[in-house]
Amino acid sequence: MLAVLGSAFLHALWNALIKVGTSRLGAMVILSIGEVPIGLAVASFSPFPKPEVWPWVLAAGCTHFFYKFFLTYAYERGDLSRVYPIARG
Repeated sequence: MLAVLGSAFLHALWNALIKVGTSRLGAMVILSIGEVPIGLAVASFSPFPKPEVWPWVLAAGCTHFFYKFFLTYAYERGDLSRVYPIARG
């Protein structure tokens, strides 16, 4: 339960920081770079993916990149109270 509540809090905080900051793209880059050590720490406890999985890993990474890019674009042009529910839906 604590993990779910913590995740919800961090997710809302992340989106609010993107919306409130002066440079939304810069904030997105900084937050994304901050995610790298967390991802590496989690990945270090997992087995290395087999070669046939790498195209899927690459596709997921590209999809996530474009999601963040377009989310930043939407935050620059829309209100958080409208963009956030649509993006999460």
